[in-house]
This record gives sequence, C-alpha cells and structure tokens, in this order.
Amino acid sequence: RSCEYLRTEQGTDPDKCIRIEHLTFKRNGAAIRGDSLLMATQMCMFLPFSKTDVVGNGVTLTLDIDEGNPLCVVTMFNRLRKMNPARFPVRNGAERVFQTKTGLVLHKHHVQRLLKDAARRAGFKPEDFTSHSRRAGGASVMYHNGFTAEEIQRRGGWVSDVWKIYIQGY
Repeated sequence: RSCEYLRTEQGTDPDKCIRIEHLTFKRNGAAIRGDSLLMATQMCMFLPFSKTDVVGNGVTLTLDIDEGNPLCVVTMFNRLRKMNPARFPVRNGAERVFQTKTGLVLHKHHVQRLLKDAARRAGFKPEDFTSHSRRAGGASVMYHNGFTAEEIQRRGGWVSDVWKIYIQGY
C-alpha cells in the first residue's frame, strides 16, 4: 500500500504513515527490547488507519518469518535493524519507517522507479508494473500457494471478494 503510506504529490498522510513506534519485533513470541540485535522471528505492525477498520481503533498485522524467502518482510527488517541498530529502539516515536536521511518520507515515485528497474532487469515490460501491482502479486502468490480466501482477505485488507480481481490465473 505504498500509495497510502509513502509521500505523494499531495504530501504525507499523517494518519497512515507508519512510524517506528508502530513496529514490535518478537523472537519466539517475546518482544525484543532495547538495542538487541537478536533476529526477530515475528514482526507486529500497528496500522493507525485502515479502510477495513470500521471501529477506528487501527489494526495490527502480525508477520512471521519465512526462512529462506528472499522477499520475507521480517527478514528484510532484521537486515535493516542490523545495518542501523540505533534507529530501531524507539528514540523518537515520530520517526517514520520509510524516511530519508533528511527526514522526508520516501516518495512513491522512488519505489515505483525501483520496481520498474527490477522488472526491466528480469525481462518484463516496466510499464506493466506500478506500486499497486505488488498488491496483485502478493494476492496471486498467496492464492497459488494454497492460502485460504480468509487469509488472503485479511493480509490484503479486503472485506469483500474484490481480491479475486487481482489474482493472476484465478
């Protein structure tokens, strides 16, 4: 959902911007505290705003590590924590997760440019890829790997069967 959580031409939405304080890293169910560089086996991410949150309390996504998967979010955050350990214990709760050194939230166009470059290198047509295509790709991968409709809906934040329009080969 980079369109929602990154900076766009309209600026940054403060209600949707994920902050470091919204992340909890866990190892075997217990929160990792302090400057520990223990590898997390789980990451919880609080989303203060979600279009599927009818009560308005926010939602928490819990992601488990997927050993050996190069696209595993928990693994990637473990690498980020190792590269810059001083950033991840909350020192300033206002710090955004996807923030540049100058304090600006990463722009959506930067993510899209990286995605198109990767598509080109992999032999695909870059114009077929946008930041939103990651949503369709994620749903397709889950579907073709046997995840239930409920799991796909929950992970993608869909309250209806609209996720089916994203699935390649459904």
